[in-house]
Amino acid sequence: MRGAIQTVALPCSEPELRNPSITLKYGETVELVLRNEDSKQVVHCFTIGGLNVKTARNLDSGETETLTFKPTQQGIFTYACLMHPQMAGKIIVQ
Repeated sequence: MRGAIQTVALPCSEPELRNPSITLKYGETVELVLRNEDSKQVVHCFTIGGLNVKTARNLDSGETETLTFKPTQQGIFTYACLMHPQMAGKIIVQ
């Protein structure tokens, strides 16, 4: 039997993300769906510091990438766009 999966959508557009704080459950598989909703030709590339999670490539306007991972530690972590450091938020793993 497959365990619980938490799916979180994270639409992004410059200059800020719309959902800056995300709460996840420790040890539960997460599907973080990133979608570049920027109408301009702006690329985004995301990383979650401390959880070793990042996009495989830059996302062009309209592109989506799903990051699947299981948080292996509890705490508060920062995620950010590597191209636009002001586009950042917190991930809380409980």
